[in-house]
Amino acid sequence: MLPAALCPLIAHVQFAVTAPVDLGLYPEPRWGSLFRHLLGEHDDEGRPATWWFTSQRRALTRVEPGELLAITLYWLPAANETMQRLLDALRALPAGAPSAASSALLGPNLRWHAQAPTRSLHDDLAREADELRGETELRWCTRSPVRWLAAAHRERRGEARYVHDERQLTPALLVERLFETPISLRRELDCERIALPALELEIPAAELFFTNLAYRNRDGRDKPTGGLQGEIIVRCRQGLSEAQATWLALTQHLGSGQRRGFGFGQFAFETLDGEARKHDYHNEANSLPRVASHAQLRAAYEHLRGDDEFASDAETGFDAQLHTLAERLQSPSYTPQPLHPAQIEKSDGSTRTLKIPPLPDRIAQRAILNAIAPSLDALMGAHSYGFRAGRSRLQARDRILALYEEGYRVVVESDVAAFFDNVDWWRVAVRLRAFLGRDTLVERILAYIAAPERIDGEIVERQRGLPQGAPLSPILSNLLLDDLD
Repeated sequence: MLPAALCPLIAHVQFAVTAPVDLGLYPEPRWGSLFRHLLGEHDDEGRPATWWFTSQRRALTRVEPGELLAITLYWLPAANETMQRLLDALRALPAGAPSAASSALLGPNLRWHAQAPTRSLHDDLAREADELRGETELRWCTRSPVRWLAAAHRERRGEARYVHDERQLTPALLVERLFETPISLRRELDCERIALPALELEIPAAELFFTNLAYRNRDGRDKPTGGLQGEIIVRCRQGLSEAQATWLALTQHLGSGQRRGFGFGQFAFETLDGEARKHDYHNEANSLPRVASHAQLRAAYEHLRGDDEFASDAETGFDAQLHTLAERLQSPSYTPQPLHPAQIEKSDGSTRTLKIPPLPDRIAQRAILNAIAPSLDALMGAHSYGFRAGRSRLQARDRILALYEEGYRVVVESDVAAFFDNVDWWRVAVRLRAFLGRDTLVERILAYIAAPERIDGEIVERQRGLPQGAPLSPILSNLLLDDLD
């Protein structure tokens, strides 16, 4: 059913890291730059990519010597010669790598480790299509930013031409963008005509947002690579037919939108309970051992020592307790302890209810926060001042005064009523998975925000909200409020 010219081949490759490297939350431009350097190619945005790649996303972006980095290279049969040249060049690393010294640069700090046998995706696509067939509801989940042109893109300029959130995405535009890549590749390769099946979808729910990213090309100019991230619940009332399932299985490997050749535009279909309908060739990243190290937990504890709970702390035996906490954190059976409600008085005389984790969970949350905050904070807007290190309401005031000097005269003050109490956990989960990937650390964070609370001796399950008083809650709130800022 699928043209042979559109059936990808793959090679899964591992590299040993020989010097520290900071991948950032979005390593795709670093890999893409290395590949094009090795091939001696420049960007060609006017033609659909016949080879592309995926890379593992991880919560902790710094990779130390001795660790392994993995990528999966995809290509169509028409790109066989190009891919063979690239694989040969990668085997020779660090020879031929860019010479600039930087921990953000890939190449000089890599050494070829292993490669799984090259193979066609034919059997994988058949299996995935069989799993998709008959499905009536699925989650469409981004694996990297997707640059989809909006319906009215010809009337706009710059990044405003692209879909930024769910309000700009109709079911019809979703189907059009999903099938755009196979259509453009068929034209590029001048292969046999394809008959794409009609597909009617509904979008009962979506959480989509735009991440602004850029990379610097050889000419020293910043090239936008940002795109849409998040999840869409898609519904096909009749259930996916065999033809529909087959083409959708292919699209989730081809990718979609602009910058596919840089590893962007990657997505996967999942069941509503999170079971992937796309084979992932990367193991889940596991950052828990690094976060749960004795040094990290001790640093988190020292940060919290100002709390009243620590005033009478005796150091005797505490290191042993940290060791026990480290072991518990890494156990698959670990569950957070119930939150403790506490009332504090607000300036207007009313009270606010805090929901405070017990001490071990506060230490663990602080260790996680120390690890992920720098990377997440770097993604937030310049005009966001709340709950951010080195920023405060005083800087927001100064910004308002500066705008006044520029001639602006209207200030709008607003508040989100009971924001922390009403946060939808799914929306938090979507953003964490978009930024940090399927790292095991994400599930631990989600477990912390869903912890029950103890009220009058009874354990009460919670259904929504971020617990005020928990170290992770401020930065998680910023993941949602940054768009508003």
